[in-house]
Parts: sequence; structure tokens; C-alpha cells
Amino acid sequence: MSEDFPPITPIVYVSEPEPSGMRWRYRVRTFGAISELERGLNQLGQEGWELVGLWPVEGTLWAVFKQPEGRATDSGSSQGG
Repeated sequence: MSEDFPPITPIVYVSEPEPSGMRWRYRVRTFGAISELERGLNQLGQEGWELVGLWPVEGTLWAVFKQPEGRATDSGSSQGG
């Protein structure tokens, strides 16, 4: 990859409990550069995806997103890369 990613410090956020019966769909994306990560995060955020995890794996960053099931999105524009 063209860039080395800085070490990631795990952070835990506590939120209100989810409504009973809430169902989620998940998406995993990989990013090879910081600029690619920023564009991807902004794009998926605009589509209603919430980042829930980020891991460095062999020169890339793996990101996991969640979204309430049933929300309409442009599924073709945010496939892994």
C-alpha cells in the first residue's frame, strides 16, 4: 500500500439501548489510503451507514458499518474496495 496507517487506539462509546426488535444490516469495506478512507466514510455516512469498527489488516484498514434494516440506499456505490 502507498501509506502506513498510524496505530489505532480502541475507543468504547456507550449509548442508549436499542429499541426492542431493532434489526441491522452490515457492510464491510477495505481502504488502502487515508484519503480513500475519508471519502468512503463521508459517502457511507451520507447513505445512513454508521461506522462501528475499524481494524488495520496487512497495510489496509477494514471498516464495519451498520444501518437499520429496511433503509433504502444506493447499494451499488459503496461496495468494498
